[in-house]
Amino acid sequence: MRKTIIPLILLFALQLSAGQTNSTAGPDMPYMPKINTVYFKLGERVIQVKTFQYGNVKDMVYINLHDDEITAVNGARKILEKKGGLLIKIENFRTRNINFRLDGKQYTIDPNRMFSRPGIARSLIIFGNTSPKAIDEVEKFANLILQLIPPNPSCLIALHNNTNGKYSINSYRRGGDKENDAKNLNVNNDLDADDFFLTTDSAFFGELSRENYNIILQDNINAKKDGSLSIYCGERNIHYVNCETEHGRQPEYDQMIAVAVNKVAGKNSETITTIVRPDAKKTEPIATTSKPDIKKSESTATINKPGTKKPETVAAISKPDKKKPETTPKKINNKNTGPNKTTATAVNKPNPDIISYSYRITHATDQFSLKANTEIFFGEKKVGWIRSVLADSSKAIRGRFEMDKSFALYSNMDFFLFVSASASPRLELRIDPTRKKELINPQSTTIPISIRVIN
Repeated sequence: MRKTIIPLILLFALQLSAGQTNSTAGPDMPYMPKINTVYFKLGERVIQVKTFQYGNVKDMVYINLHDDEITAVNGARKILEKKGGLLIKIENFRTRNINFRLDGKQYTIDPNRMFSRPGIARSLIIFGNTSPKAIDEVEKFANLILQLIPPNPSCLIALHNNTNGKYSINSYRRGGDKENDAKNLNVNNDLDADDFFLTTDSAFFGELSRENYNIILQDNINAKKDGSLSIYCGERNIHYVNCETEHGRQPEYDQMIAVAVNKVAGKNSETITTIVRPDAKKTEPIATTSKPDIKKSESTATINKPGTKKPETVAAISKPDKKKPETTPKKINNKNTGPNKTTATAVNKPNPDIISYSYRITHATDQFSLKANTEIFFGEKKVGWIRSVLADSSKAIRGRFEMDKSFALYSNMDFFLFVSASASPRLELRIDPTRKKELINPQSTTIPISIRVIN
């Protein structure tokens, strides 16, 4: 009898193991992903890009470009385990931007600004160094990511999180720094402004705006060509949805992405979505590996969707297809998005495009006269300007200057004022890549400016 029981136990164990690595989910068993790892050499660094295939569903594609946006990935995994699909994920030590060395220089790139050459160039400049070779290498990496996306997906869902107050749906409202990137906008003032959708698809926008979610319809023609994946998809008529909440808001993210997936699965699209592959030569990865993942995800959390509570005020902003002059304001659309009539709301806030800093010049001389509105250069790029100039009893010069918000200051940056008897003073920002790089707090730090006299 004992000899009979032992083989039966072994057979049961083998069947259980086979069930865990199977990509097909049963009624009470989630999909277990098949994991494939691609290794790409970016400069002197090797980057891992992982794909997680849940079941046989290949037309629902989720993509995670910023490795620190963990809340979004956790929410997507719960959906993938239930419904299946493909997750593409960059492994980057839980950090947002990618650092790499090339020919002895350090470079940094935002992986959501690398889907066009102008976007790559601008992102590299913002973080410090750039070169034609670095742009070429980042472009190859971006092409690899695009090649991992299957052709003709039903939807490409971008997984993002943000920091409280820094980037939200308010960025797209009147006076926001991304106002001109939005073709249409629905704002629910009862929801957190950091929790929103952005889409290239007008039908998806209509669905969720009727349910009073915060959602932006991207202006696929006139939006700034910043190298982001949403711009890439908008230019190629690819159905794209960014589901975004503040870091750590897991229940809200779980609920929002579940709604997004259900809307995508339930709608009949009239537009064919085609991934247009890059013209560049196909990128060859270093190597690939694959293995099953048998780790379960925790159960899905739920909250009441905003449609169950009608907002008191919803702002809907729209603009026509034809590009308007920059001086023309957007129109406020006061159509109903549900039972409640919408009301336009104004947003009064400081200029979101600049960061203001204090400065001090300790060894001023009579050889120069620094004036307000003196421009600050990084190379030949104008990145800021002097706003005020004050002299104290010690002959030091102090005041305030403003920097473009895309050019935040770090501890490895120095300011030099070049003066001569024959030319106007020139204020330059320079970066020392050998020094430690830490973000400067504009509220608590006074920036020193050194004088260099040119004969």
